[in-house]
Amino acid sequence: MGCKILILSRFAAVDLANPKSITISDTVRVDKHRYTGWFAFNESSAEADWTKPVATELYEHSEAPFPVEWAVEHKNVVREQANAATVARLHKLLVTCGARPDQCPPALLEGLVT
Repeated sequence: MGCKILILSRFAAVDLANPKSITISDTVRVDKHRYTGWFAFNESSAEADWTKPVATELYEHSEAPFPVEWAVEHKNVVREQANAATVARLHKLLVTCGARPDQCPPALLEGLVT
């Protein structure tokens, strides 16, 4: 069976001017897109604050789903109006399935993966 969803990475970033300010990023890669959300880290719950992204990225890919040629990512298209629905779907996918991609509801993947 092929890979339907891949959570690529999780990174933490600390603002050196304000060491209590921690930002977490999660990335999801589906057939034609890579979406990354950066979120404030809630120290009391030890979780990202999924409700308010600090920043987001969306890159389009036209090659086959895997392997990925990362050199094609030149333009962040997250703010383009034509991508608003894709951004919303990928954000929901990241929030819902980021911690446990193996338990992701298949309906969330419809139209995003082949």
